[in-house]
Amino acid sequence: MNRLLIVGASVRAAIQSARRAGWTQLYGVDQFNDSDLLLDCDARRIESGYAALPEILTRLNVDGWMYTGALENHPGIVQSASQVKPLWGNDATILRACRDPWQLTSVLDECGIPTAEIRTDVSKTTNGDQWLRKPLRSAGGFGIERLDAAVDSRSKDHYFQRQVLGSPQAAVFVGNGQRCELLGVTRQWI
Repeated sequence: MNRLLIVGASVRAAIQSARRAGWTQLYGVDQFNDSDLLLDCDARRIESGYAALPEILTRLNVDGWMYTGALENHPGIVQSASQVKPLWGNDATILRACRDPWQLTSVLDECGIPTAEIRTDVSKTTNGDQWLRKPLRSAGGFGIERLDAAVDSRSKDHYFQRQVLGSPQAAVFVGNGQRCELLGVTRQWI
């Protein structure tokens, strides 16, 4: 098994990592299809959103596929594509759970991990409270904004999270259900 398709908004970094890891037959599908991506793999630009992914997988001779950023907004497409070729990564069930801020907060609370308060409506907050308005479907921080008078304090497409002051940091882990390994820690430049 040496033929891998990587799909997402921008797959260049994942393709280059796979190439360094020894993969020789790589295929990429993303929103840009930059010329430097074409140096590393057979690539194509996805024109009509990700709905065409199952059809693309049907035509490609690959052993498996994986996704990068922005495809997490489409768990139904991930599920459909997983029925065509094996998905090497989180399936649609896990994706839906991770993308649900209430479910994620509940799990973190059960584990004793502190989280910022979330709400569906912040119209009755006290003056001075600082809230962020976050889209339920987004990637890379796109669409997150501070709540102010110009932003609706109720929305079916967003949720609200209390802003927590401090150093913006993140940690990336990989796990298999039995063990977990820290891959790296980052500090965001704002």
